[in-house]
Amino acid sequence: MNVVLDGSKILPTIVLEFGQVVSGQATDTLGNPIDSVNLAVDDWVSKKRLFTPGDKTDSLGNYRIVIPNGTYRFRYAPAPGRRQVGVQLDTVKINGRDTVINVTLRSGSFVSATIVDTSFTPLGTPIRGVDLDMEDTSGNKIFLPRNTSDSLGKLTVVAPGNVYDFLFVPPRDSHFIAKKVRSFALASDTAITQALNRGVLLTVRVVDSLNQAVPFADLDVIREFPTRNELFTPTDNADPFGIIKVAVPPDSYTIVINPPSGAVNFDTLTLPDLVRILNDTTIDVILPGQPVRVTPPGEERILDGYPNPFRPAASPLIYFPVDLTTLPGDWKASLTIFTPAGEIVFKDEKQLSGGLMNGRELFWNGHNDDDEPAASGVYFCKIILRELGGSQRMEKVLKAALIR
Repeated sequence: MNVVLDGSKILPTIVLEFGQVVSGQATDTLGNPIDSVNLAVDDWVSKKRLFTPGDKTDSLGNYRIVIPNGTYRFRYAPAPGRRQVGVQLDTVKINGRDTVINVTLRSGSFVSATIVDTSFTPLGTPIRGVDLDMEDTSGNKIFLPRNTSDSLGKLTVVAPGNVYDFLFVPPRDSHFIAKKVRSFALASDTAITQALNRGVLLTVRVVDSLNQAVPFADLDVIREFPTRNELFTPTDNADPFGIIKVAVPPDSYTIVINPPSGAVNFDTLTLPDLVRILNDTTIDVILPGQPVRVTPPGEERILDGYPNPFRPAASPLIYFPVDLTTLPGDWKASLTIFTPAGEIVFKDEKQLSGGLMNGRELFWNGHNDDDEPAASGVYFCKIILRELGGSQRMEKVLKAALIR
């Protein structure tokens, strides 16, 4: 919780949820304890990370956290510089009892990568924010802590010996083209330098016939000449606003929009003509099918933020009022600020009282989670309300313009 202390303030009553103890030990393959292994716990559905004090192993390799009942993803990340391989456990169910989860971390090889842009200098300029993913021969990605390049374009991960495809994934709004290096045999410590080419940015907005965004629609970009070949575009799924962004080499392409996985009310759309993409290009498409009008429940209770545009020099905070005047009980409200590229800038949670207009409890001061001023621009603001002790849930996504 972030609280602005501009004088004397009475903080709201905080209700702590009852949870279950999850404890265990991290060891190597010989049974030796491993200290400083960090455990991250994410909700399996929302992907939100839980606040879990005690999630780092001590000198005996032990950890102990308390979390509510639910289904989670557990990720165990060794300290930087350690040769152990991280462990990820999916769909971990915690239901009504304390649980012991011990993990064994095997040894692996260091993979040190430097990612560069060779557009302007032969030696290359470092590229920051590129993810390195590794897929085994079955197509499964392995868990790699700290797999994003830093300001020097460098990253180091640890992986077990195997044959992998290396996937270099630039940031979503970047003009750098993603790269797949196939069938890399990892048998020992390895250092590689990978150059990424610059391309043009293709933006596709996918809506249905009611002009509603179609999240998770999938884009295929197919080069027809000299041979038919689908491009490697790892950021080709639509965001919550139906927006897809991928960088491609300038050329002519067949564009295919596939329905979200499991959606039976939409059909695949193939644009009838080759699309010539020589510069940054935006395409609006209507996905054929039978749409269902979606009205998020309770959306009208989450009001627009004010002031908007938000100028910190004139007003230090932007507020997001929530009208609970006709709803009793207590509510947990979460506020997430993120960029159009989906990068989370700020997160906060508050407890709100029912039966009231909560006008100034949810706010943002224009800083990120490291308390650094966020850049001027347009941000998306997602607000989720959950009834404590009940089943009601409401959410809404707003836009806010930050001007410095």
